[in-house]
This record gives sequence, structure tokens and C-alpha cells, in this order.
Amino acid sequence: VSTQSTGAVDCSICPAGKYAAAKDQACRVCEVGKYQDEAGKTSCKPCPAGEIPNSDKTGCVKCSAGQEYEAVGDDPQCNYPDNPERTTATEVAVTDPTKCTEVKCRACKAGYYNPADSTKYCHRCTPAKMYTTNQINCLECTAGQVANAAGTDCDKCPAGKKRESADDDCVVCDAGWMSAEGAKTCTKCGKGTYEDSKTECKPCVAGKYNNLEGQSGEGSCKVCADGSVAASAGTEECTKCTAGSFAKTKDNECKLCPGGKYQASEGQTSCDACLPGQVSTGGASECTPCEKGEEQNTGQTACDKC
Repeated sequence: VSTQSTGAVDCSICPAGKYAAAKDQACRVCEVGKYQDEAGKTSCKPCPAGEIPNSDKTGCVKCSAGQEYEAVGDDPQCNYPDNPERTTATEVAVTDPTKCTEVKCRACKAGYYNPADSTKYCHRCTPAKMYTTNQINCLECTAGQVANAAGTDCDKCPAGKKRESADDDCVVCDAGWMSAEGAKTCTKCGKGTYEDSKTECKPCVAGKYNNLEGQSGEGSCKVCADGSVAASAGTEECTKCTAGSFAKTKDNECKLCPGGKYQASEGQTSCDACLPGQVSTGGASECTPCEKGEEQNTGQTACDKC
């Protein structure tokens, strides 16, 4: 630049961080988003994308850890995105920083982070098991948990899902397996039960059984074969009715043969009538003949004197 005094013109060199074009009478500070690291220059240089000029505009710096680049301005050529992608690490984009009124660094919002020396926008920790409390680095949730919706802490995996240390996110249990809230692993449903909604193992109802592990849905419980019963809920195997008793399809318990009838074999669905001249009481496996001088009563439950 030139300065004029009486009868003379003196020139001086603009320092780094400033510039002067031809005929300028004063050094100018570098414009928004620009710097100059040399003295005596006629223009300034734009900072690389994602960097801002330092305080004296002699160089450019990246934002500190936990911060991101921001451009402010209404000029269309400033063109800084209102809502940049933040689910993954995305490079800073601005069309022309010199058309902005300000370029600066701002702190990441809670749940978002940016490491040191980054030229990316603040973004969420990934995968789902990661979260941040300081906006600088990510932490891993303990097994059975993933980051909450805000990305600032951990929530338990819901019932029906699990997360082992190697899993990036909560994983749905397989059919026939269940889990409670916050589970690290799923549990296989045992015999006599079935998986319901992957959140519990329910017992088969009385009258049905399940002799296999890892079964899903109430339909996996089976009806006992004729002459057999599942007397209680959660039965693994059906029990054959003993001699003197019987059971029909879907019966929950064996019934004793009534008086006047018998059943000599196990696993039967009905009882046989005693032959004439024979009697029985309830639950008989055989009939008893009446003695000489006796005859059966009407129901063949006892012998009466003639």
C-alpha cells in the first residue's frame, strides 16, 4: 500500500493475514473463510473445506474435538445445508464460504460426536450399541443393551430380543427361544412348553404334551393318543391309563371303569361289560364270578343270595 506525506509517497508491505489490491491505501483483513500466510500479497486464499481461519487469519484450523464446522449467511452461494446427514460421518459441504457472513466452529449436540482433526459433521455413534456422553468419542453399551434414542446412554433390549457382546444391535430370538428385557442371550423353551411371542415359555395345557425342546406356538403341543392322558399342564410325555381305567381323546385324566365293567389292559378307551354271573366294583381289571347259590344284582356290582 502507499501512504502520502508532503512531497513524498511511502509504501509498506501488508503483513500475513491481510492483503492489498492495486491502489489500495490500507491493508485489508482477509475475507470470511480466507487466510494469507505470506506478507505482501494482493489477495487471500480460501481455507480447505471444513476448516476456518485462525484468529489472525494467517492460517486455517480444523474444529476441536466435539465441534463441527458451521457457515452462516443468506446468500444462495453460501449454500450450507440446514440439516446435514448425521447418521454417518459426512464431509462438510459449503459452496462458497466467502459468500457467507461467518464461518465458525460449534459444539456437537448431545448424542452426537466428532473426533479431533475432523472435517466432517457431528454424527451419531454407530453401530447401535455405541453412544456418547462427551461428544468427543463413543462408548459401547454392556451386553443386553443398546444406545437410547438420544444416543446419550443405554437402554435394555426389549423382551424377545438379545444382544451378546459381538452383536451390533438387539437381535430377535429364534423361534422356540425367548428372552426377558435386557437379555444377553435367548433361552430355549424346554419340553412340555412352547415359545409365545418370543417373550415367554408357556406350558402346554392339561390334555396336551410336548416331548421336544425349542417349540414355537400353542399348536406345537400335541393331543395324547387314545388311552393316554396329560393330567397336568406342562406335560412332556403322556401317561397310559392303567388296567381298570380308560380315557377317550382329549381327556385330561384316566377314568375308573364303573361297577359291572372292567378293563384288563392298559391304554384303553373304554371298559368291557362283565359276563353274566360275574360282578365288579369301580376300577376293576377283572370280574369276579358269583358263588353257587348267588346271583348278580341288576348293575352287576355285587352277588346276592338266591
